[in-house]
Amino acid sequence: MRKIPLIFITVLSSGALIAGCGKQTEIGRERRPDQGKTAGLKNLLQAEKHLRSGDYSKARDLFLAASEKDPASSRAAAGLCRIFLLSGDSDEAIRWGQKAVQINPTLAETWADLGRAYLQQERLEDAVWSFRKAGQVEPENFTYFRELGVVLGKLNMLEESVNALTRAIELQPNSPEVYHNLGIAYLQKEELEKAEQSLLRALALRPEYPKAHLNLGLVYEEMDRDEEALENYRKAIEQDPALIPAYFIAGKIYLEREDYEKAEALYRKILEHSAGFAPAKIRLGEIALKRQDYETAISLFREAIADAPQESAGYDLLGQVHLARGELDEAARYFIWALDLNPHHGLYYRHLGELHLEREDWQEALKALKHARDLDPADPLTCYHLGRANVMAGDLDKAESFFREAIKLDPEGTGGGKAERSLRELKGETASPGEKAAPAGEPFYEVILRQIAPTPCPAAPAD
Repeated sequence: MRKIPLIFITVLSSGALIAGCGKQTEIGRERRPDQGKTAGLKNLLQAEKHLRSGDYSKARDLFLAASEKDPASSRAAAGLCRIFLLSGDSDEAIRWGQKAVQINPTLAETWADLGRAYLQQERLEDAVWSFRKAGQVEPENFTYFRELGVVLGKLNMLEESVNALTRAIELQPNSPEVYHNLGIAYLQKEELEKAEQSLLRALALRPEYPKAHLNLGLVYEEMDRDEEALENYRKAIEQDPALIPAYFIAGKIYLEREDYEKAEALYRKILEHSAGFAPAKIRLGEIALKRQDYETAISLFREAIADAPQESAGYDLLGQVHLARGELDEAARYFIWALDLNPHHGLYYRHLGELHLEREDWQEALKALKHARDLDPADPLTCYHLGRANVMAGDLDKAESFFREAIKLDPEGTGGGKAERSLRELKGETASPGEKAAPAGEPFYEVILRQIAPTPCPAAPAD
């Protein structure tokens, strides 16, 4: 099963944090009679008023004043946790949130705010702990179980994620977001029918739900129902024309079908919304490369590298263009850059090995191809090129062994076809009459869908 990029609902938004839902407690409201010193109560009331109105600066100053007057006020600490969370200062949010729950461990919403702050820092285990505490304090609040389920999914704790989201549905059976996230969890578990049912339920509750259409499209792709997948990507784009992942993944289907015109149109739409989105430029460069439009390909790959200089794929693809043009020194330079950025990618070593074969340097070719095989032992083309290198080295037994391994790994494909032809040449045989020739050449495009800075893909905006 191919690795699936998933779109999660982000729960952090000013409205949700301030208003909340279910049986949510007031910010920092302590369940004991002592609310702090009377001198700070006026500051607290004014601070909470400014917080509700969105004037975070005034609210922060008043909460700080209240905390100075009464350092034991969990209400002031909880308010500061909320303010810093909404302001994006997760360090301060965590500091004040920890203080608030230390003073009063029954502050469910502050536990949840702590979880959200930890989530901002990708401290997922801490976020799980905090959302669990929130749910223990207020076991009837579906929001906490929903947020817990999402984080558990990010940790690949899929059974627990399903359990938390199922509990959220028991508490709030008409939440499209929870059904959406449950569908994602089932998709990760490869329980595709359950994923489909959950996402369809989300769409029944909210027909205008582009991210649900996007993830339903992913489910249908896994079911090999590509037309239904494309239809859902189309609906996602209609409902949210700025939802870049829908264009990107739909383009991948057309690229695999070699329908370059439709794929190109989708990738160019992405650049209309985000001119610096490197993955789209990489895909457009691959299309140009397939058309042997090398100048356009080089221009696009260079732009992608400028947008995302730490992404290795652009360098490797530039190396492939120069290799195709016979510019071996330039190709070597880009392959080495790709390996500097990602030294554990077998494909890059294979390409470097191919370059050394073009130079007839079988010793360097063997070194690079052995690295490629160690990293990806199931790649038939690496075995085929290892056979070629051993022919150059004069070790015909090893060459035959690698050719046979390539045929075994890919009997009907490019690698196996090339290896079979080379094996016959090695044995002095000729093709039988009517036999199909091996494919003329392998495709250059072998880049997997990945997240590339600075614009992650396929991250979606918060609901």
